[in-house]
Formats: sequence, structure tokens, C-alpha cells
Amino acid sequence: MSLMAKLSHGFAAGAAAGLLQGILLALVSELGLFLLMGLGLQLTITRFWFYQHVTWGGLWGLLLVVPVLPLWSGWLRGAGLALGPLMPVVVIVFNVLWGVLAGLWWDLTVGRALPEAQQAED
Repeated sequence: MSLMAKLSHGFAAGAAAGLLQGILLALVSELGLFLLMGLGLQLTITRFWFYQHVTWGGLWGLLLVVPVLPLWSGWLRGAGLALGPLMPVVVIVFNVLWGVLAGLWWDLTVGRALPEAQQAED
């Protein structure tokens, strides 16, 4: 598979995951679950808010093209403790959700399209 195709699939996987993550975040916010957890987080859902999730999700999805990344890259910094003690948990859960959704999209669109011998070369 060409680099351009890999980048295209990576962006699409991240964008799809960003959209689904945004929908789930909106649902959790609308249901008041953040308030029940004692978090000072109330989302204002707009088209721009979804646009941000899709766009940034797509950009982060480009990392799916990178074969190996360091396991500890400081991803816990800036988790938003000022919003409540459970905010790091919310950040981790929704970002893990993004990763799972992007990985599933990648697998559905790219992983099964390549023969096993060609996947081993990539």
C-alpha cells in the first residue's frame, strides 16, 4: 500500500473515531453524567465542536501510520484536575475509546484489504 493510501486511511480512521467519540461525549454531557461524577464539565455542543473532534481526530489518526511509538510520552500531563478529581479518568476513558474506534476503523478499511504477506512487509 502506498504511503498516500496509508495516510488517507489513517486520517479517515481518526476522523471517524473523532466523530463517534464526539457523539458519545455529547451524550454523556447531555445526560448529566459529568455532573453526577462531580466534574465541573458541561459541554456546549455545536457544529464547530464536532468539526474540531473530527479534524483533530483525523490528524491524530495519522499516527496509525507510524509503526511504533514510545509507550510513555507524557500523555497524563495537563489532564485537567481543576475540573474535578475524576477528570483524568474521563480523559483517559474517552481517549482510549478514540484509540479503539480508530483502530477498528483502520482494521475494517485497511487491515482486511491487504493480503497477509503484504501486511508483513508494511
